[in-house]
Amino acid sequence: MEIFHIVRLEEVDPIYFETSYYSVPEPPGRKAYSLLFQTMKSGGLAAIAKLAMHRREYTVVIRPYRNGLALYTIYYADEVRGVKEYENLETVRVTSKEVQLAAQLLQHLQAPFRIEAYHDEYRERLERLMQAKANGKTIRAAKPRKMAPVIDLLQALEKNLERRPQPDKQPRRAMAHTKVRKAG
Repeated sequence: MEIFHIVRLEEVDPIYFETSYYSVPEPPGRKAYSLLFQTMKSGGLAAIAKLAMHRREYTVVIRPYRNGLALYTIYYADEVRGVKEYENLETVRVTSKEVQLAAQLLQHLQAPFRIEAYHDEYRERLERLMQAKANGKTIRAAKPRKMAPVIDLLQALEKNLERRPQPDKQPRRAMAHTKVRKAG
């Protein structure tokens, strides 16, 4: 592996991350690894390096992660395409009241990130279907859902906030498990 740049971690847009790997040192390199980890962590830094893996050369971002270093193969600039509609989203005007209501709703939905709380529900349903089919049950295709109607954003935010309990009346722990439902 050859490190050729050190950058501020905050400058690396995660959209370029492709695949993540743990980086573990070989015994003779433990001290250098530890020094690099501690220095990068305290400085908010990341390294850009090249390495050979799976019979191919990759450019990677190396960053501190928990008690060591993680590396991420990256997409190159020409592999992340722009989308015209996405680039023009700033032109939509919203009122200060809409922004205030949206901020209140987001505050109600805020909770610590815990990866254990998320599951691949599609895979779980697929496994149940496969098990049911293996047990001889007949499987019917689900009916397609109708698209949700376009609604007045301000009215929807106000209605959602009215339905939510006030933060001081609901324990913080219970708020972390609030589900968001799609309209329609």
